[in-house]
Amino acid sequence: MELWAVFPPLLGFLLAFLFGKSMGDKGAQLVTCAGVIVAAFVSCMLFTEIVYGNTAPRTVSLMTWISSGSFLVDWSLRIDQLSVVMMCVVNIVSACVHVYSVGYMSHDKCKA
Repeated sequence: MELWAVFPPLLGFLLAFLFGKSMGDKGAQLVTCAGVIVAAFVSCMLFTEIVYGNTAPRTVSLMTWISSGSFLVDWSLRIDQLSVVMMCVVNIVSACVHVYSVGYMSHDKCKA
């Protein structure tokens, strides 16, 4: 579930970038807004789980970044009370700005 709080905006961007012409302005706006809103919703769910549920902090390992002998550096997400508060605030503000920008740019000829 932690990955759904971070990667949906990236997925929305990739879909809009790769298929934006075929899905049109409204489709690109819908896909990107949905990605940011999903990330905000999931980060709020993680917030309630970590802060109010007294769940222990956890680390989600995504991949090994550097491996040299016994030296190992992983690319990972650390989910604790501080990071989940920051994730929630950033994702909610990003969702508000993204939805506002769709309305603000509605009269522009190059929306997406």
